[in-house]
Amino acid sequence: MDVKTILDKIGEDARAGAADILEDAKQKADAIRTASQKRINDKLALNRQRIAQDGEDTEKRMLRMAELEDKKTGLAQKRQVMDSAFQQAAEDLRALPKEEMKAYFLRQAVSLAEGTETLLAGQHTKDLLDASFVEEANQQLKAKGREGNLALGSQIVPGTGFVLQKDGTQINCTFEALVDAMRLQAETDVAGILFSN
Repeated sequence: MDVKTILDKIGEDARAGAADILEDAKQKADAIRTASQKRINDKLALNRQRIAQDGEDTEKRMLRMAELEDKKTGLAQKRQVMDSAFQQAAEDLRALPKEEMKAYFLRQAVSLAEGTETLLAGQHTKDLLDASFVEEANQQLKAKGREGNLALGSQIVPGTGFVLQKDGTQINCTFEALVDAMRLQAETDVAGILFSN
């Protein structure tokens, strides 16, 4: 079952649930109105007006509650779509061909490193980001006029990519950190598109 089918099913279920809530609210409001009408006939004109108003207020409250529940369900569904999109982006990045991945990480290392850091390979790329990778990065750093003394650390870090470490400071260059950063930047824009209705 693909994501669209699942999302369509979730949407149908949410709409059906909201319709049931609205129908139940209308039935309850009608029952309150009927009961109030019977009492109105037995009371003075002043009491009739108060009871009718109580029935209308209750109906409005129940309808507002049903509308809020519908909005809550819709927001949860939209949040799930956003989560799914960013999760898929991370999976797509991890599925890149090894040579493309290596070239990307080499560009990242050369652009971010001063040349004296320790490179800690990620658990999913420890075989790709090896001593020859560090040597190639050092050569490119030297060609750019920077120190070419990157060292390969023995510690393995979580994720797909690497972490540059120097003097207690770390620069996380994993796909997971990239997606998290992109999510923070894009979340407001994506939310604006999804929640515009």
